[in-house]
Amino acid sequence: MNDLASPTQHVSSERDAARRAALACMVTLAVVLGIGRFAFTPLLPLMLHGGASGQPQIDIQHGGWLASFNYAGYFVGAVTCAALRVEPARMVRAGLVATALLTLAMGVTNQFWVWAAVRFVAGAVSAWSFVFASQWGLRRLAELGAHGWGGVIYTGPGFGIAGTGLLVSAAGGYGATAGWIGFGLIAAVLSIVVWPVFGAAAGSSARSGSSAGSAGSANARAAASAGATDANQRVADRHATSQYVVGSSVANPALANPTPAVPASANPTAANSTSANPTSANPTWANPASPNPTSPNRTSPTPTPATPTPATPTPATPTPATPTPATPTPHRADAFWLILLYGVPGFGYIITATFLPVIARHALPGSSWPDLFWPMFGAALMVGALLAARLPVHWDNRTLLAGCYVLQALGIALGIVWPTAGGFSLGSILIGLPFTAITLFAMREARRLRGDDAAGLMGYATAAYGVGQIVGPLVAAPIAERTGSFSPALWLAAGALLLGAAGLIVVTRMSRGRGRMPACNCG
Repeated sequence: MNDLASPTQHVSSERDAARRAALACMVTLAVVLGIGRFAFTPLLPLMLHGGASGQPQIDIQHGGWLASFNYAGYFVGAVTCAALRVEPARMVRAGLVATALLTLAMGVTNQFWVWAAVRFVAGAVSAWSFVFASQWGLRRLAELGAHGWGGVIYTGPGFGIAGTGLLVSAAGGYGATAGWIGFGLIAAVLSIVVWPVFGAAAGSSARSGSSAGSAGSANARAAASAGATDANQRVADRHATSQYVVGSSVANPALANPTPAVPASANPTAANSTSANPTSANPTWANPASPNPTSPNRTSPTPTPATPTPATPTPATPTPATPTPATPTPHRADAFWLILLYGVPGFGYIITATFLPVIARHALPGSSWPDLFWPMFGAALMVGALLAARLPVHWDNRTLLAGCYVLQALGIALGIVWPTAGGFSLGSILIGLPFTAITLFAMREARRLRGDDAAGLMGYATAAYGVGQIVGPLVAAPIAERTGSFSPALWLAAGALLLGAAGLIVVTRMSRGRGRMPACNCG
């Protein structure tokens, strides 16, 4: 009876472990991104008016500088992940502690350059934590055979954005200082809740590796081989993940799925499948029916004497060559245009994403709606990520990117021409929906252009996106300070997105024209 119950209990235990791992990573991303990186957005209006309640006050230009310092730190953190030699679980724990302390530091200090340093370091920590938590979570789910939970991990940032916005809406009257301290305490509590999961999973992996070594010599050799390459694989995983984390605050779950549209190097789950499953490292173990020359159970057929037969010459029949359709070869210019045009949405969305509550409060004074637009953005972000992952992979990525750019441009324009609760609500949704989809489609396009060697192109493209994020607040804040309105900066952002969409359409048509070049039919 115990033998019958044991497999069922084992499956139930693995499901519980997978659920705990996914939820722990979701909470981690909610802390390091939703609080550590994006809590600044709903708190910025309170910081701009802090002097009224005796708290430190800044102007809009200094607010833009603080945002750019954070985006610069995030950029630096993402591109340096591959150089870190730290166990993922340990790095996740360190990132949670650092995020809580840095968030508290924003509430207990009042010097601008201290804030700037804190925001820069917080940006780097959020990038490191995101990459390591993604790697740890996807690897853990691969070990447990529960890939379906991977999508849960990446809902964390959306929950964090929505949660911080709603809390500021409810308790914003206490001021920015109380907000920073409150978010720091919330980050600490959430870190304590998920802390045991990262330690317990590491111990479980060690125990399973020990039992696998005693199961048999074949499995022991496979585990040793996987362990020997584990450190190098972790570095490779982090390098591939950091290629696209610079370009987005949230990684789309579809980027982690082993689909043809995503490079294997950007897929921590696929990259680690051999270490998680020793049988996959050797096809003959995975398929007992495959021939194995060293197997003791293999029966060799009895040799029979061959009867020589005279060879009958047959006349060679000339076979006409069947022409195969030529596949269009990606042009080098396509990669250049991807890098250039992928930087456009980094500049386009970040102005609204940084100053949305400030803009809405200026347009709707005395209304309670401005505090709700940022949570709407977070909710739309989650929905857009799920929808984008379900679009057919054979659709042209550049056309999809152009559509995303147009959606974000429309969302920005709505807040300018229709500055009401309805206009800002719809605008927030239109900006948030394609947010992570843009990263997904750009990474697919890089894969199409470079195949297995797409990591370099991904790095250049995401670096361009990151530069756009840094430049956006630096351009918008001075314009707003001089003109007294964000409208000129927002029109500039919307115009840049529309130009980027037009550029993508032109590049798509040029590429298709090269692919449809008629054969000369010579000879």
